[in-house]
Amino acid sequence: MRIFVDVGAHFGESFEIAFNPAFGFEKYFLIEPSSKCLKVLRKIKSKKVTVVPVGFSKVDSIGFLFNSGNLGASIYQDKPMHSYTSIGESIELVSTSKWLLSNTTTNDQIYMKLNCEGGEADIIEDLIEHDYIRNITSLYVDFDIRKIPSQAYRLSFIQEKLRSYDIEFYTQDDVTGLDAAAINSWLSQSILMEKSSWASRIVWKLKFYLPVHRQIYIFLRTRVPKKIVRFIKGLGNLKF
Repeated sequence: MRIFVDVGAHFGESFEIAFNPAFGFEKYFLIEPSSKCLKVLRKIKSKKVTVVPVGFSKVDSIGFLFNSGNLGASIYQDKPMHSYTSIGESIELVSTSKWLLSNTTTNDQIYMKLNCEGGEADIIEDLIEHDYIRNITSLYVDFDIRKIPSQAYRLSFIQEKLRSYDIEFYTQDDVTGLDAAAINSWLSQSILMEKSSWASRIVWKLKFYLPVHRQIYIFLRTRVPKKIVRFIKGLGNLKF
């Protein structure tokens, strides 16, 4: 089974790209601990999607998510944020390798995206320590630890460890574009795209699987100036 594991799913921005039927994913695990984001993710209408309300880490524990729901929300307090709020919350953290062992098999093709604002360091170390890194078909990592003063020292060591394994992994240096475009670039390089039915393409193109308010936001974002979209969001403190 070809599986997309979206670690740091936020509101589903990366998932929306991976849901392209041409990539051939049969299962999607959306890993997200923020209660704000979970309200949106749980409204996705697809039997292929499983929303997992935890954060991946090295060990099972309870952590704290600073600025929960915001872009850049992190378990590290010294992580610079796109915007600052006083909102934070306790979250459940689980061992990445243990969770994957319980929810996937060695026959699965696992495509894992890590964009978890510093959490990627513990996740990768856990996968390497338990030798589960070899079960990952392709890995995309946004190394946010480089932005975190207390964690930046770990970057070069983790990158070298990854290179020492015969696995396929991508970083922002290996793709074109940012955010959703980067995910599309990674998957397009890693997967031989398949022919898909016209019905599945229509569902993906028109975003029928998304909550209505998310569909409206995407429509506005692509057709209305950004300042107006931000103003509309601010009127009702909308979550997209």
